[in-house]
Amino acid sequence: MAMDRTFLGWDRPALVSAADWLIDRYAADGAVDLGGVVVVAPGRRAGRRLVELLLAGAEEKGLLLSPPRQATPGTLASVVCRFDEAIATGVERRLAWVGALRARGAGELGAFLPKPPDGDDWGAWAALADRLDNLHMELAGERLTFGDVARLGQNMADFNESDRWGAMERVRADAVARLRDAGRVEQNAARWDAIDHKRFDETARSVVLVGVVEPGATMRALVEAMGDRVTPLVFAPADLADRFDAIGGLKAEAWCEATVVIEDETIDVADQPSDQADAVVRAVASAGGRYAADDIVIGVPDVKLVPLIGQHLSLMGVDSRYVEGRPMRQAAPCRLLAACVSHLEDGRFSTLAALLRHADVEALLSGELEADEAAADWQTLADEVHTRHLQRRPIRDWLERADRRGRLARVYQAVHDWLEPLRGGAKPAGAWAQPILDVLRGAYGSLELDTRVDWQREAAEALGALCGAAGQMRDAAERLTQAEPISGADALRTVLQLADEKPLIAPADSAALEMLGWLELALDDAPMAVVASMHEGAVPESVVDDAFLPDGLRRTLGLMDNERRLARDAYLLASMAATKQRLHLIAGRSGADGQPAAPSRLLMTGGAGEVVR
Repeated sequence: MAMDRTFLGWDRPALVSAADWLIDRYAADGAVDLGGVVVVAPGRRAGRRLVELLLAGAEEKGLLLSPPRQATPGTLASVVCRFDEAIATGVERRLAWVGALRARGAGELGAFLPKPPDGDDWGAWAALADRLDNLHMELAGERLTFGDVARLGQNMADFNESDRWGAMERVRADAVARLRDAGRVEQNAARWDAIDHKRFDETARSVVLVGVVEPGATMRALVEAMGDRVTPLVFAPADLADRFDAIGGLKAEAWCEATVVIEDETIDVADQPSDQADAVVRAVASAGGRYAADDIVIGVPDVKLVPLIGQHLSLMGVDSRYVEGRPMRQAAPCRLLAACVSHLEDGRFSTLAALLRHADVEALLSGELEADEAAADWQTLADEVHTRHLQRRPIRDWLERADRRGRLARVYQAVHDWLEPLRGGAKPAGAWAQPILDVLRGAYGSLELDTRVDWQREAAEALGALCGAAGQMRDAAERLTQAEPISGADALRTVLQLADEKPLIAPADSAALEMLGWLELALDDAPMAVVASMHEGAVPESVVDDAFLPDGLRRTLGLMDNERRLARDAYLLASMAATKQRLHLIAGRSGADGQPAAPSRLLMTGGAGEVVR
C-alpha cells in the first residue's frame, strides 16, 4: 500500500506541529501510546526536542505518554531491522583494510596510489585505510561497490579510471573477506540483506518520518519495503507537494529552480570574520530583550566561525554553547596522549618540552620536585639545555653542569619510566590495550574528578572515551588474527582517533544562546534565528576537490552532489524564512580562512530586477 504523506505547513514550527500530530493520532483512553512507533528525525537533537514537546503536550492534555523509539536516517535500519550476523566495528574495518592494502604489491597499489606509504608507516596506512573505508561506506549505502564505479563510469565521456577503481575493488573484496573470516559483516551489507528479506522488528508497528528530506538509498528501500507502516510528515504547505517525492524527499530540480523569498531587511553583509561576529552580536542585541535566551538560536554553517562568535558574545556578557560540541581531542587527557605519541616517535628535546608543558604532567611527576622547585622549571630547563648545547635528543650523558644535569636527568627518567609500557617492538594491536591503560593510570589514577567543574567533567569524559577505545582495539585485534602488528605509538594514535569519534558536549544551559550547524536550524523551534556565513561554499556547501568522486561522477552514480546540496539548502532557507518570527542572515565578504567570498546565491533568487537590486 502507498504511504500517506502529511503536509504540516509552515504556519508553526515543524516539531511543534509534529508533536501535536502524534498526540492526536495516537491518543486513546487517557494515554498516548507511542511504544510501537519509531520516530525518524534528521538529527538526534531534533529527536530529543520532539520528545520534550510530546511530554509537554501530553501533560497539558492530561494524558499519559509512552514515548516512541527514536532514529535518524542513518540509524533507522539498525533500529527496525533484525540482523543474522555481527556487525563490524570501525576499528575492525580499519584493521581489515590495512591488512588488505599491505598485502598488495607496489604495482597494484600504484594503480590508485601514486606513492604508497613506507612499509612500517602505520599511521599512513591507517589514514589510507580510513579514506578507502569512508568511500566504501558512502557507496555501499547506495548499494554500490568500487567495481560498480568502474562499470557505471563508462557512461561518462571523459571517464578513464576503470583500472584505478578495479584495483580498489580487489582491495575492498580482500578487506570484506578478512572481516568474514573474523565472523563480522560490514553494516551496509547487513542492512541490505535484512531489507531484501524483510527481516523487520515486529514491535516497530509504525514509522513516522519527521521532516526527513534527504533519504539515502538504504533508507528509501527500507521505508518502501515497510509500505503503509510508514507515514512521512512533510514540513511544507500542501501546495508545494509537487516538489517532494512519495516519501517526502526533495525533488532536486524543483528546489534548485525555486524562488526563496527573503526580505531585504533580513540580510546583512559584513567584511571580515570578526565583522560577521560583530554583526551576530548586533542582531542579538536588536531583539531588545523581547526574547529569552532559549528563544534565540545562532546558525553557523561555517563551523570555523564558532569560536570567534562565542568570544564576541562573551565580551558582551552573553554566554553561548555550540550544541554539536568540541572535538574530544581537545580534552586534556587526549592532548597529553598526543604529546606522548610525538615523544615516543621522535624523542627530541622539543617533544620532551611539549610533554612537560602539559599541566597534567605536574601531578604525574610531583615526586621528582624538590622543595623550592616549580613544575614550570622543567620545561624551561629542557629548553635552555637544548639551546645551549644543541642536543637534538635528550640522552643520559647530559652536556650540562652537575646540579642542572641531576635535575634534568630525574625528570627525563621519570617520563621515560612512565612511557616504558609503550616502548618495544611491534606487537598485535590488542597487546597494547593494557599498556595504554597503565600509562593513563600513571597520569590520572590518583586524580579525583568533580564533574561539576567543566575541565574535570571533560577530563572524565575523555578518560572514559579513551578506556573504551582501548577496549575496542583489543577486541577487534583478537578477532582479526591476520591484523598487522603495530608500535605502541601507533596503537596510542589509533585509540586517540577512536576516542575522537565522540564529541565533547557542554551541558545544556537555559541562559546560554545555542549555536547550531546549518542542517539543524530549520527544525529548531526558536522564534528568532541569526545565521552567519551565508556565503558561497558554506550555503550551499560545494565540494569541488574530491580526488576520487568529483561532482560529475557523483551525479552519474546517484550520490549526493552539489545540485542536491543546493536543493536541500534552498528548501531549508525557505522553511526558515516562512516560520521564523525574526530572521537575520549575515553574509561575509570573506570566509573564516580569509579568502574572498560571494554572498550565497540563495539570497539572490527571483526575477532579474530583484536579483540586480
